[in-house]
Amino acid sequence: MHPQEVIAEVYPIVVQIVRGRTLRPDDVDDLSQDVMVRIIEQLPTWRGDSPITHWAARIAVNLCIDHGRRLRRQPRAHSATHVADPGSHPDDAVAARDLVENLLARLPIKDRLVVHLLDLEGWNIADVAVRTGWSRLAIRLRVHRARKRLRQLALTLSGDPVHARS
Repeated sequence: MHPQEVIAEVYPIVVQIVRGRTLRPDDVDDLSQDVMVRIIEQLPTWRGDSPITHWAARIAVNLCIDHGRRLRRQPRAHSATHVADPGSHPDDAVAARDLVENLLARLPIKDRLVVHLLDLEGWNIADVAVRTGWSRLAIRLRVHRARKRLRQLALTLSGDPVHARS
């Protein structure tokens, strides 16, 4: 596949993913460009066993996670110790995003991808099916099980052992 075709096909998806995973709107353009450069550099490694949009989305999500980690390593004025209202303070939003990333990181990669696309990016099941090559039924089942696992993990982290087992 020619790099210009790849850019035309995946750029809108990359921007959507980056926009959904960054807290600072100023970072969207720069990070989207970084993702596109990485995609073009890594294009020879794409095996073709999955849609290129799926492969590119993985690269975008991974670079966004790396970007978020770099931001968290930078000193902040004060740290958030709990998540009360994610809209009340920027540090609360960062803490909420950290919690979500922590929970998602505990899921298998395919579950994480489905939850990310459906719940965080707002894609519908039909779009995820087209992008991943999986059946709609498989996506529904995977996201159901992943959400259930996320609930269990969240309850376990909150220290509620009674509800975590159910």
